[in-house]
Amino acid sequence: MSVEPAAYDFRSPDRLSRQREQALQVVAETYARRVSTVLSTGLRTIVTARVAGLGQRTYGEFLDALARPSVLGALSVEGLPGGGHLQLGLGDTMGFLDRMLGGTGTGAQPERPLTEIEAALAEQLVGQLAAELPFAFSVVGDLPVAPTGLETTTRFHQVARVTDPVVTIEVEVTVFERPVPLTVCLTLSTLTPLLTTLDRVAEDDDAAAGERTAQTRRVVTDRLSQVEVDVQVAFREVTLTSGEVFALTVGDLVPLRHRVHDPLVVSTGGVRVARATPGSHGRRLAVQIVP
Repeated sequence: MSVEPAAYDFRSPDRLSRQREQALQVVAETYARRVSTVLSTGLRTIVTARVAGLGQRTYGEFLDALARPSVLGALSVEGLPGGGHLQLGLGDTMGFLDRMLGGTGTGAQPERPLTEIEAALAEQLVGQLAAELPFAFSVVGDLPVAPTGLETTTRFHQVARVTDPVVTIEVEVTVFERPVPLTVCLTLSTLTPLLTTLDRVAEDDDAAAGERTAQTRRVVTDRLSQVEVDVQVAFREVTLTSGEVFALTVGDLVPLRHRVHDPLVVSTGGVRVARATPGSHGRRLAVQIVP
């Protein structure tokens, strides 16, 4: 049997386990719902959001995929290494600011650096979006992510080496009838304490589930052993023609074709379970189980 070769990236050998990915999927979906609420309130229009992607990559791969220019909210977690970014395209951010300042938020947006006023408003908006991350992570554990500033390039806020693994949550926001990508990037070193705790909880849950399964099996086995069943002891079957059956009258003898020393068949529910020889036990008829 031949085995197809699989690609292996030596720059990022550790991948999210299924258990960790499922937990982070819950976080991502919770965050998408919170983003929808925050933007709907801030932009005074209906905004929907969905999870467009969740995965692990290297920090270098995240940087290469960044839209340029972008607005980056710097993220950190107190007492933990690494950090992350909350990223929006500059044009999308300009559209949000236009709407917040009374405009339509649609149409072409200027391609230039943010003014001081725009930067202050953008930092406020990104801060509100980042502030929802602790709530999103609270469904699986405590991760107090906090915004620490606003940048338009990672040159002034690099949170890891290009080969370090990061986890990205990609959210597609639909506003003004067009999709707007929003990405949250957190270094794996920042998430490791939380993910390790999840692994221990999962192991405890598996152990508890295993014990419950074993206990259930014991109870079922015990109950089944107490169920009463009908047991039949019979001679070997006799085959008659339909004519012979209809010709039977009172007093007729039907040969059993069962030799005297042959054992009888012990069955229950139509299933043969043993063989036995006839006899007696006190004043009662009985059979003795034989090989």
